[in-house]
Amino acid sequence: MAKGLLSKILHISSWRINFFGALFISAILWFLSLPPYGISVLSVLAFAFPLIFLHNTELKKILFYAPIFTTIFEFSSYWWIAPVISKYGSIPFYLALALTLLLSFYLGIYLFLFYFGMKIFLNKYGISGLAFAPLLYTVLEWLKGSLFGGFPWWGLGYSISMNDYLLQSARFFGIYGLSFLGMMLVVSLCFLVISRKEIFSLFFSSLTLLILFFSFVDGYFYSRKEIKKGETFAVGFIQPNIPQDRKWDPQFRNEIMKNMEDLSLSLEKECLDILVMPESSTPVEWGYDKEFDEKLVKIAKQTNSNLVFGTVFEDENGIYNGAVVLNREGQKVADYKKTHLVPFGEYVPMHKTLSFISPIVESSASFQKGASLDPIEIEGKKIGISICYETIFPNLIRKQVKNGAELLVNLSNDAWYIGTPALMQHFLIDRVRCVENKRYLVRSANGGVSAVVNCNGRIESTAEIKNPSASFGEVRLVSEKTFYCKWGDFYILVFSAILLLGFFVKEVKGINNLLLIF
Repeated sequence: MAKGLLSKILHISSWRINFFGALFISAILWFLSLPPYGISVLSVLAFAFPLIFLHNTELKKILFYAPIFTTIFEFSSYWWIAPVISKYGSIPFYLALALTLLLSFYLGIYLFLFYFGMKIFLNKYGISGLAFAPLLYTVLEWLKGSLFGGFPWWGLGYSISMNDYLLQSARFFGIYGLSFLGMMLVVSLCFLVISRKEIFSLFFSSLTLLILFFSFVDGYFYSRKEIKKGETFAVGFIQPNIPQDRKWDPQFRNEIMKNMEDLSLSLEKECLDILVMPESSTPVEWGYDKEFDEKLVKIAKQTNSNLVFGTVFEDENGIYNGAVVLNREGQKVADYKKTHLVPFGEYVPMHKTLSFISPIVESSASFQKGASLDPIEIEGKKIGISICYETIFPNLIRKQVKNGAELLVNLSNDAWYIGTPALMQHFLIDRVRCVENKRYLVRSANGGVSAVVNCNGRIESTAEIKNPSASFGEVRLVSEKTFYCKWGDFYILVFSAILLLGFFVKEVKGINNLLLIF
């Protein structure tokens, strides 16, 4: 009986289902693979299903119908954006839904190009053309995170990173390297179902298992290494959990500041080196109200710590969303200006062209973009500060570490997304940055996940998500740079060259020609 069931599973490509039905099923599987459900193995199945049925689908049909289903796939990742922009952008839900679908359509273009490109490779090389999938997916995932500002929120690599041992491979090739590994697993599964007896299928699957085995073993031992190098720093972090609709309401200013004071001063006896408050933690702009500024100075002095807090501030060039640093004496010693702003939240791209969404345009801030990714210095130690979703951009954090950052500090305001999967997804993205760059992370979030994460992505100290809290922990300042930090995503150029070579060679079938390309 078991043998019969296995036989049916392995002949899945003969089921009465087409590529587009498989795409719809893949969207459901992908949705369930994402946190908070986090059944990460389903992410592999989500990509395997459509690829299994792709070879029997006409190219013309893919061109006309696939964008509909790739939009549905992406919407399963980003549906939570609609209620957020409806509530805080003061627009009808149907318009917010339409805008989220528009974003999903754009992001779905990269997935469409993946399946369209894979169909071309399958036509040229037969089933062996599936071997191009890891290369093509990784390049397109990188482009999605880079073009037009990029939005690299959650891809296959992040699903792979949910395994603590495989996560450690990010120190070599970053998140896109994990995406490559994930797609190798997908292709091996496809070969098992479609052509498990062919030599090239066996070769590819064996290679995948070998890489997976060594990655797992390496990650197992590396993640258990005790981190001994580097000076220790005592850190505190505040999670005030201020509702988003109260943060900038003048009638709540004193209450918010009192809450921040009480939480901060509860750590007075912990002998902190750094105390971190979240993004926009002050209810007024720094430098705007002397009374509120003095309260922050008091916190720095009374806790005898270097205070890092998120705030809005102004200089001769404009207004910035960023962070200000006060030393133990309460003197301002540095600031950080956010370099990667949120479209329609912190600035409006093409605001004249997009005047038809005037409610969002009018409610958006007009912040200036910061220019420097150099770390700030606190008592001679170099700290890389990021604001909110800047951490989803691997290269941004990599540049900070390459420029000398010994510790990462992230200030976030995730109160916008309370009750959605975005809170946990954002945090899990952040911990990958720790492993990529071998750096500790102190994360202070309003309404999100606040924690200390070590170089291996392990949580060492955390606060409860639902309750206002003040927590503390210990970090190590690390100067060593990983292979990924030094070289970045260099392999994207190599992958692109192989794809171009594979695309322009003569139309051939069989494995020998494909092996010559590799």
